[in-house]
Amino acid sequence: RYAISVLPLKFDRIRLHPLSFATAATPHLGLASNSYVILPRFLEYLMGYGFGRSGQDLFRLHRGKKKRNDAVPDDIVYEMATADEFLAPLSAFHRRVSYVNAFGTDLMVPLATSGILSPYSNSCQYLSPDYDHWNKEEIGFDVCAFQTKQYENINKGLQSSGTRSSRKDEALTMSLSLDSLGWKKVFVDCRKGMSSPSIRCICRHPRKDLMNDAVSKKKDVLQRDELDNDTTLSFESRELCEFMKTSEYWHLAPTGHFLLVAHSKTRRGARKFAKGRPLVDQAALDFVNYVKEFQMKIMDATAKSPAEEKLCES
Repeated sequence: RYAISVLPLKFDRIRLHPLSFATAATPHLGLASNSYVILPRFLEYLMGYGFGRSGQDLFRLHRGKKKRNDAVPDDIVYEMATADEFLAPLSAFHRRVSYVNAFGTDLMVPLATSGILSPYSNSCQYLSPDYDHWNKEEIGFDVCAFQTKQYENINKGLQSSGTRSSRKDEALTMSLSLDSLGWKKVFVDCRKGMSSPSIRCICRHPRKDLMNDAVSKKKDVLQRDELDNDTTLSFESRELCEFMKTSEYWHLAPTGHFLLVAHSKTRRGARKFAKGRPLVDQAALDFVNYVKEFQMKIMDATAKSPAEEKLCES
């Protein structure tokens, strides 16, 4: 997201068209108060400085301080989520897609920060049928997709006053600001692909069953009101957090992050996380098909009718 803010759309005679922006297991809201296990602030400082400049940025250790230089603000995570200089280039894309690990399977990038969700937000997330054609048996994981509306004016969807009085207010502001751009959020349940052991927590109901029950109830309401349309079925951001943030299992090693990106930097990693490859391949195919569809639309829009061609020849 920072790179596209400085990337020119035109190089001499070459022009770039911002079509599809996709991320996978990306900490859009940072890790401050968004880590897998909520940490006290002093531990966030220790971990942030331990991971160097990137860790300090992700845990927002320089929140509210002056810029380190004229080009890059110190609280880069907050600025990229709220400042027009970063939001405007991102809004220029025809679509924005985020692939998110659900049900507590991602230790490195948990649900809320990857899915741009907030437990304090009532931002509407609309159930999307765009990914229903994915072959769940072929990719090996269950997926469901939601989308947010895109507002003409960036930040129009904000509920907050914009003040930065607390980290909770800032996290809410970042979530609403990014949501206002319009996102497709693909939530992936990769629990079947994790090889690490897990312990069943008998005090928790199966989260997927709770989610399916909630969807069924909302569909019943829509049918009763004669509004049977999947695009109108929605959940609030905080509801999705409640349903998908945790699981009925305690995962001893939640390695979903590496599955979602099909980690293959090492031979051992490539073998261990090979189950994530079909999902990545499907996401890549979805991107290619989207580009092809866009090209066809452009060709159809610029194609001349026979009468127009005769007129040009004459």
